[in-house]
Amino acid sequence: MTADTAEEDPVRKEEEEVQDQEEIEDESDSSVCSLKILPVTHELHQKHGLRHSDFQRYRGYCARRIARVRKTTKMVQGEKKKFIKKEVDAAAAEKDSNTLQIPLMTAERAWAYAMQLKFEMNTEPRKKFHMVSRLKKASKEAQRLCALVADEERCDARTKLETRAYAAWMTGTMLFELQRWTEAAAELTDARNIYEKLAAALSKSVLTFIQ
Repeated sequence: MTADTAEEDPVRKEEEEVQDQEEIEDESDSSVCSLKILPVTHELHQKHGLRHSDFQRYRGYCARRIARVRKTTKMVQGEKKKFIKKEVDAAAAEKDSNTLQIPLMTAERAWAYAMQLKFEMNTEPRKKFHMVSRLKKASKEAQRLCALVADEERCDARTKLETRAYAAWMTGTMLFELQRWTEAAAELTDARNIYEKLAAALSKSVLTFIQ
């Protein structure tokens, strides 16, 4: 069975939905918002395709998770043919911290699409423009998440540090592809420094995710 076939397996999708729902409910019951971005995204990468560099499969998972979070947090953007845009803002995050998963997974989806396009650029160079646009989207969403977390009093110190590092890493990745070397180096160094501080305060295992 290929990765794509496994992803279309209805049993696999049902198990995926149950697990995601349990995680959302666990976060809803907590008075403290703790995203733990680095270990969570690392686990999702391993479970949903990136162990085999299947960025398309991971992008599909991100889209489904966003839809589930929006449904649970009542942030669905319309019904049937009527689209009503609902952005995650400070008020939404204060009401339900699960909404912070929306910009996080949107950034992950855009990044995964960019990495898929980067691979396809080997035979189709014209896809570079689209790849860069997806990285800009990922950077924008990561920066938005960082701003929301910074303003959310319920978010713990670790979450605030990790979102800063995540945003710096995503922005650095974008700048690298734009060949803006000095700016890229500054952002990536900032991300590395934050992760090293987290490792010193928490566990050396934090560093294993960014080797």
